[in-house]
Amino acid sequence: MPKSIIAIIASLISIIAIAILVFSFGWYLMIFIVLLIPAMYIHVLAMVRTIKWNPRFFPVLFLSGITFLVFSLVRPDGDTFGNYSGYSASLFKLGYAPQPYAEAWNYALEAAMILLLLMVYLDVFLLVKAKKSKKNASIGV
Repeated sequence: MPKSIIAIIASLISIIAIAILVFSFGWYLMIFIVLLIPAMYIHVLAMVRTIKWNPRFFPVLFLSGITFLVFSLVRPDGDTFGNYSGYSASLFKLGYAPQPYAEAWNYALEAAMILLLLMVYLDVFLLVKAKKSKKNASIGV
């Protein structure tokens, strides 16, 4: 698959995940933002370097993007009127639900944290592999 197609698909997955995060803006996002800003920076950096230096790891790049997307869907949030998740807020914004508020899954916060940590782990793995590929390319191996 060409690098440009891979870049478009990976970027589209990340943009959709960020849009879902914006849809479900609430009190928990202010807490998660401490972790999300560095995680999103690492994710974008891993995406760019993997596409540029190590095309063998595109499946891991897609897994990282899908993990980010699932994180944004599962992440619970709330405001003064009730609780919701990224999934229920997205359905509301797309017109498929009468209100964004829904009862969140009991362990949604823990699942969201595990998904975020998995995404960061995959992105760090991609950065390490891209660095080794860049080093080998500069040596001429």
